Amino acid sequence: MAEYKKCRHADQRYRNRVKEYDMPPPVNLRESILEMRRVYASKKREAFVSWYANRYKVKPEDVRRVLDQAREANP
Repeated sequence: MAEYKKCRHADQRYRNRVKEYDMPPPVNLRESILEMRRVYASKKREAFVSWYANRYKVKPEDVRRVLDQAREANP
């Protein structure tokens, strides 16, 4: 069995690769919420807020705020 040799370059390559996965690209939260709301239109409002907040790790009040703003913009 081959031994793993400590190599600072290998460690740095690993850290860079992990950092790429840990830092996903920025997402427009408003567009994401409204798009998912269209997809899951059959869910009740509070059920959707709870589901989205748990699934995407955002605050429920942020989801409610976006939905309220969209409702006011489109009466």
